[in-house]
Amino acid sequence: MGRFNYIQLYNTNNIGQQFTWNGFLRLVSLTTLNQSSGSTTLAELFLVSSCAKVLAVKVPQLLQKLSSFSTTLLDKELTPVPVVKDLGVLLDTCLSYNKHITKTASNCLFKLQQINRIKHLLDRKTLLLVINSFVFSKLQYCSTVWSNTSNRNIDKLQKVQNFAGRIILGLRKYDHISDGLRSLKWLPIREKLILNDATMMHKCINKLVPDYLADILKLRSQVHNRQTRLSGALDIPLRRLSTGQRSFAFRGVKLWNSLNDNLKCLKCPKNFRRHLASVLLGTLAVKSENLNGCYSTAMRYTWATGNYTKNC
Repeated sequence: MGRFNYIQLYNTNNIGQQFTWNGFLRLVSLTTLNQSSGSTTLAELFLVSSCAKVLAVKVPQLLQKLSSFSTTLLDKELTPVPVVKDLGVLLDTCLSYNKHITKTASNCLFKLQQINRIKHLLDRKTLLLVINSFVFSKLQYCSTVWSNTSNRNIDKLQKVQNFAGRIILGLRKYDHISDGLRSLKWLPIREKLILNDATMMHKCINKLVPDYLADILKLRSQVHNRQTRLSGALDIPLRRLSTGQRSFAFRGVKLWNSLNDNLKCLKCPKNFRRHLASVLLGTLAVKSENLNGCYSTAMRYTWATGNYTKNC
């Protein structure tokens, strides 16, 4: 039989009822599966019951009404847990990613404190390489998954970036950091998340991702036959609740439709990312003159224009 590091089970409906074997599982995530020999059946997989976890995912209003429940899986009683870990991302019942952001920020700050102690031994180029390798790689891990988190969580990550900028620039604790980050050509965390989401959308549009991601996108011309000026734009899925509007299928499409046409014509992902980063940096430089606080950060670059090439 195969050996498993952990198995996670997710259920999103019929909470509070007794589950049947066929109706209980909606999504099974098997991580680090090593089969020693032969084929392994589903029943054999769950024999390692100590690794099985159940996560009930609902909106906060429904979770408050949820009574405690448990189910039996292969003679093993399973009760819901508040947080599970899948591929390095901590998932909670409301998908707020509070635990994940808190742990990520704590780990990154710890590494920055260690780097700060030896920064006098490193030149600036090496210091940038170390921070990018040990801090920012972890800070941005799976950002497309949790980029819909709250502003409070994003502010936590922004403090991590500010600390990294102070280390590289040699600034003190209470020195202004905004100009310093721009001198390093670093996008703030909010704009960085926009850049990562837009890059993922670009890959989905150009079929550079698995089919299950590319197939969620549809043009408006595929939905109806009416000829409009926006018929070439992506169709925004109907999401009535704010919880649904946090999904990548909704916010990613809305983000892509707001991009400049010259950007969307770029075919090379690296070229697209480089030009969009330049637009975001340029918009940040003049935001105090052209924008006020009533505009959301996600739409700042909508009014930016530029001349871009269509090929890499």
